[in-house]
Amino acid sequence: MFTIFKKRKNILAVILTSSDVKKARRVYESLKNSSKSVTMDIDIIVNTLNKKYINEVRREFKKDKLLIVETESNGLCGKGKNSVLDHFRNHKNNYDYLLPIDGDDFFYPSAFEQFEKALSVGPDILGLQISDELISVSPVIENPYVHKVIDNVALHSWNDEEWNLSKKFPKDVSKPVLNQTTPDRTMLLSEKLLKEEKKLCFPENLVFYDDYSFNVRLFEAALNRNYSYAQFTSSYCYIYDKTNEASVSKEKIKDPEKVNMDFYNSIKDYLEKCDGKIDFGLIHHLKIGVPKKFDHEEKLDFIKKNIM
Repeated sequence: MFTIFKKRKNILAVILTSSDVKKARRVYESLKNSSKSVTMDIDIIVNTLNKKYINEVRREFKKDKLLIVETESNGLCGKGKNSVLDHFRNHKNNYDYLLPIDGDDFFYPSAFEQFEKALSVGPDILGLQISDELISVSPVIENPYVHKVIDNVALHSWNDEEWNLSKKFPKDVSKPVLNQTTPDRTMLLSEKLLKEEKKLCFPENLVFYDDYSFNVRLFEAALNRNYSYAQFTSSYCYIYDKTNEASVSKEKIKDPEKVNMDFYNSIKDYLEKCDGKIDFGLIHHLKIGVPKKFDHEEKLDFIKKNIM
């Protein structure tokens, strides 16, 4: 069941960074400058063993007076993402929602206009099914969804209406393959969910599929313990920067079978609790439309100003 919210929502946005302070600044500015009716605080988690980088972040954000927390990394994505969940659970202040964000990525100015439409139904879990992507490209582009911004960087942007009509919603995880797309990018998690589900976490041993495994764990919690899970489609919210060559996800796969087996092992207990199958078709899909004052050309201009 969904509850219609009328009051202002309090959000804690947590930026997770480990290597690029300029991009951490970019995502901070995109959050700070988004037009919104929600109230929001922003914290930064520095997940690395590199003391030099930790000090660099502290210097960069000294005047912004942000809470900056140092956590240790094991070189994979899951441990850093768990530090974000733990930070929210243990925070001295109370918030309605956690907004976790990777320090490489950032938001459009229209993001919170889109968020607020989805928040109106009061989900415990809010997933973004598609997002724009910043990608490296060759000189020739034949994909109608790819728009060159500068010489070697382009924006991959879906058409929201076409996506909704196509019903490209994954039904289950019975046969994952290495190019499988994670069903949702987790946008917002409620205080109720995170405080009650204290063991809810990302697997910390996966090179790939950690987000997918977390999606499965979220679905299991929603199905068996009555948390509301909603997803929405909007290419006017989030920009996933795939140009980062240092990203863990760009590592060459040496043993595909092991990658898949590690993924299965990370979800098998949750699959058993759902009769062996996670049916993402049961998630409530919200159709929220496009923003009122931010069109495709404005997106391209915004991207051009924020390429690094």
